[in-house]
Amino acid sequence: EQGLKPNESNERKAREGFRKKYGMGAFAILNIPKFDELLKKSNVVGDNLMSWSEYKILKEKYGDSMYVVAVYAPPKLRYERLKNRKVENDPKQRFRSFSEEEAGARDYAELENIEKGGPTGLPKKQLYFQRYYPSFPLFQ
Repeated sequence: EQGLKPNESNERKAREGFRKKYGMGAFAILNIPKFDELLKKSNVVGDNLMSWSEYKILKEKYGDSMYVVAVYAPPKLRYERLKNRKVENDPKQRFRSFSEEEAGARDYAELENIEKGGPTGLPKKQLYFQRYYPSFPLFQ
């Protein structure tokens, strides 16, 4: 939406730019008004909680009514899926494919620059892909 070509480098600039402007909790702060409006009608699922700051902001706002669920996919599986991803009618390329190098660079930059990973240690239940963890109790 900033007129930039969709690629890992530009997406990184946008992610990090929002956090520079609003702090590490940027996307929580920016989405709270949307969540509040949607919560008037039904439950809401927010996807892709990235940073510890985002978690703390949302937890302070929504308390025990907020649940965190982490879905883990090993890098090999994620990179393969991203490499082969093709979505019809996606003019903004929000669901574009990534090379393994782009996906790895994105993962590394997110860990280094935006606190990614903190919220994944907190969920009461973590979901794992059955293909890789067939004995996980959730799948029994």
